Amino acid sequence: MTFNLGDGLIIENISGKTKKYSLKNIILLSNIIIILISSGSIGLFTYYNSNKSIEDLGSQLSREISHRVQDQVYTLLETPHLLNKLHSDAYKTGFLNPDDVESQEKYFWFQIQNFKQVSHTFFSNSFGDFVGSRILGPNSYGIMLGNESTDNNTNYHYYSTDKEGNRVNLELVRPKNDPRLRPWFTAAEREAKAVWSQVYTTIDSNSLGISASLPIYNSDRTLMGVVGSNYVFTALNEFLMKIEAGKTGEVFIIEKNGLIISTSTNKPNYRITDSTNERIFAEEHESDLIRKSFSYFENNNENINNLASGETLKIDFDHNKYFLQITPIYDEKGIDWLIFIILPFTDFTEKIDINNRNSILIIILSIVIAFAVGITNANRILLPIRKLNMLTKDIAKGHWENQLEIQRNDEIGELAFSFNIMVDFITNIIDSMPSVLIGINNKGYITLWNNSAVNLTGVKRNDAIEASFLDFFPQFTNEINNVISEHKLMHFQYKNEHMKKDRTKKIIQEISIYPIISRNFDGFVIRIDDITSKSNIQDIMIQNEKMLSLGGLAAGMAHEINNPLGGILQTVEVMSKRLQNTSLESNIKAAEKTGLSMKDLQSYISERDLPRMFKSINESGKRASSIIQNMLSFARDNDSDFSTQSLQDIIENSLKLSETDYNLKKQYDFRKIEIIKEYSEDVPSIICEENKIQQVIMNILRNGAQAMHRAEIRNPRLILRIKYIDNIVSLEIEDNGPGMDSDTQKRIFEPFFTTKPIGEGTGLGLSISFFIITNIHKGEIVVESKLGKGTKFIIRFPKKENILN
Repeated sequence: MTFNLGDGLIIENISGKTKKYSLKNIILLSNIIIILISSGSIGLFTYYNSNKSIEDLGSQLSREISHRVQDQVYTLLETPHLLNKLHSDAYKTGFLNPDDVESQEKYFWFQIQNFKQVSHTFFSNSFGDFVGSRILGPNSYGIMLGNESTDNNTNYHYYSTDKEGNRVNLELVRPKNDPRLRPWFTAAEREAKAVWSQVYTTIDSNSLGISASLPIYNSDRTLMGVVGSNYVFTALNEFLMKIEAGKTGEVFIIEKNGLIISTSTNKPNYRITDSTNERIFAEEHESDLIRKSFSYFENNNENINNLASGETLKIDFDHNKYFLQITPIYDEKGIDWLIFIILPFTDFTEKIDINNRNSILIIILSIVIAFAVGITNANRILLPIRKLNMLTKDIAKGHWENQLEIQRNDEIGELAFSFNIMVDFITNIIDSMPSVLIGINNKGYITLWNNSAVNLTGVKRNDAIEASFLDFFPQFTNEINNVISEHKLMHFQYKNEHMKKDRTKKIIQEISIYPIISRNFDGFVIRIDDITSKSNIQDIMIQNEKMLSLGGLAAGMAHEINNPLGGILQTVEVMSKRLQNTSLESNIKAAEKTGLSMKDLQSYISERDLPRMFKSINESGKRASSIIQNMLSFARDNDSDFSTQSLQDIIENSLKLSETDYNLKKQYDFRKIEIIKEYSEDVPSIICEENKIQQVIMNILRNGAQAMHRAEIRNPRLILRIKYIDNIVSLEIEDNGPGMDSDTQKRIFEPFFTTKPIGEGTGLGLSISFFIITNIHKGEIVVESKLGKGTKFIIRFPKKENILN
């Protein structure tokens, strides 16, 4: 016999016979049974889902913290080796002379100011000579020197400096410090590549640090010396202390032998003794969590690689549960560390424990007043739980935008409110990331799609979730198939052309695919970053180094030519005096001795036109000397050397230098171009950096000349106009070349844009000119051109008072 109570709930009598109960008793009994069963089920279900949510949240938070720490450590450790590479390139290209101590001091003094995270940077050659710089304090830097000038090269002299990088006071002398015997030197020499030193306690900053070193070889593979840079873990300590690892969790980094590298606590990572500072092991640290987690690591894992596999572990300490994440961090230069993340369960379960206790009270109270509550209250309790369950499943599938719509003032409402806050918090973390974050399962279907992914693809989150990743990124088919089959971490770059309005922009993306292995989920997180700007900056730095090397070479050649040229001019002048000066006593005596008459000699000299030849040689030599002086002046770097200059003089010097620009193979000669000068009268001088303005003018002249040559203009012509209108001096440089179309005019000042054939232009000349005029001189440069009608560049210099201000 069964009884239908009207809402799908059925009570069946086992014996098959109906017992005579009053309807009231049946309803009360039914309500009590329903409340007991449903309340118990709800409690267990809620407890299970809560624990599952906590585990998922703890695991996800552990992994997120681990990824952040990994990224930060790799970023910080990249800086010293990048600085070493800059030093190495400077020595190899000849920009730095190992024998020129003063230039090396200035170079290291300037470089360390651009790399604030490096405490010391230095160089030692194979003879033991040592030079470098160090940070003394905020905006305070010092020079380190060890060579014959400091008694001997085994003594380090530490100097303070002025604002120009010149040595001022000798602050410290450290004897018996032959750099060739130091670990950073011997390790780089032995390994013949970039290496790390052992972690050590620093003397100057009372912290832990590490040294990066790189050997430098000349063309015959002979060791020139070793460059090194010290990195102090102060920034890493500050980063770890700012990480929110729950309420009471800890994050720390150790070497595999247990020595502490850095922790998120404010406790010291080393022990101060009378003689020196000693590093401490994790088992000796003041933090109880650090000691216990490292002890668990030692006692429960014989193979380090098994435990440090990226899986979040659930462990017990003193009857308390914790999340433990151990992640290795290493590189080919010698780093081999472990990241520990320990998070107490109680940091996540406090509010849920309160809700669980309240639920138990509600169940007991419901039994007492079951006859008054009835089925309505049962449904009232079950309905939000069902919503919570459905929402939890939706979130597990990637629908993070959904909210639990429950407006109540009881415990269920509080739980719903807390759950919504938790979901909103996690969603905001994921969506606030500038990187594109995409989660996929082991079949390639999307489970996570943040706002950056929406902005990149234009595909909304709801349209992307549960779709195939390759539907939106088919270009990554091979990589996704490989990473799914091998389940390994993968990094690669992808270059793409993106249409934006009326021009094509090249985009370089860095893609990282991180495998996720947990008890409840098996998949990957894909991170996509736009590194176009970073790549462009690196290209500019490389090009800048090349230009610096060429400038130094040009200045050196000019010096070398100037010396024999001076000898030629002096010899010609002496020859002229000895052959033409008839009143010089020594000339008369020499003529009489050889039986010559000075009068006859002068007649012969005049007849053979030797005076004209002497004058021609003298004028040609002076012209060559003038060209060399202009080259030296142009190659000289006068940083921020603003002065009052005549624009006409700058133009004339630029024309003289440009006249030397020719290419015999291509039959190109600047001197074949007709130069027309249209200078207004009473044009005042301008305030500028002469060399930089000369560089701009030469760039425009050379570009125009080369364009006319490539277009085979029969009568090439350049018109230079100087105008003074409304207190503004303007310069116009106009050619009768092939001109430019509108698309080329819009991009003419972009870095790396060039219309020249591959290999003949860098695309930097006009972009640098634009920077010099607009950023340095606060002026204006524009271009006017029509295809087939020539091109005109207009440079407007600001008023003098604006420059002075």
